[in-house]
Amino acid sequence: MRSQGARWIRLGAAGVGTYLHLVARDRPDSDLP
Repeated sequence: MRSQGARWIRLGAAGVGTYLHLVARDRPDSDLP
């Protein structure tokens, strides 16, 4: 079930990326795009 593990890793990375994007967007003092 190695492919299933890779799927969860990819899903987790996508979730973290989305979370960071939302946090950066909500913070006006952030210099991130």
